[in-house]
Amino acid sequence: MLKELWQPAYALLVSLVGVGLAMLWLRVENGWLLAVVTSGVGIGAGYAALAVGKRILPAAPTKGRATMEWWILAPGTIAAASSALVIGITIAMTVPDGTEADVKTLITTISTAITSFVAAGFITTATKDPDSVVASAASSAFAQAFTTTWSKRFPNRASDVGQWATSTQAPGASGWGLAARTYRAEQIQAALD
Repeated sequence: MLKELWQPAYALLVSLVGVGLAMLWLRVENGWLLAVVTSGVGIGAGYAALAVGKRILPAAPTKGRATMEWWILAPGTIAAASSALVIGITIAMTVPDGTEADVKTLITTISTAITSFVAAGFITTATKDPDSVVASAASSAFAQAFTTTWSKRFPNRASDVGQWATSTQAPGASGWGLAARTYRAEQIQAALD
């Protein structure tokens, strides 16, 4: 049950961060600059985690995989910033006084729907197994580590490691979802130890 709740919880977190960025942008002097810098830090942290994870992966597959998982910060921050932008535009388009309450409610509802759509779209693209950008990045990193390091350092184990590092269908791991990535890293780590 809890396993299925992580994607909606992540979407909620992204939406709340988007609201926080919008509040920062609209309520604090030079808040737009703080929102941009905060977004840049989140995106940079995600890409840094991916780069560090790729660097660690050849020597320590389980640690490298775990570090690469933090790459999700990049698309999550982009989604939050996009949500903040939608919220900011909605507030900037404030309807004049005297407008019927139904029209104001409709505009708020449209903004909420667009914000939810933006967050859900980024989350689905980033996390939906097996075609997520996280799964794609992990698959690419594992294949690169096999080609550049594992196959050369451990030629007698190349077939075992190669099937977990490069194949879509490896023994015990189908695809590149989170569970499969974790299992693959554990199997490669065991083969290399």
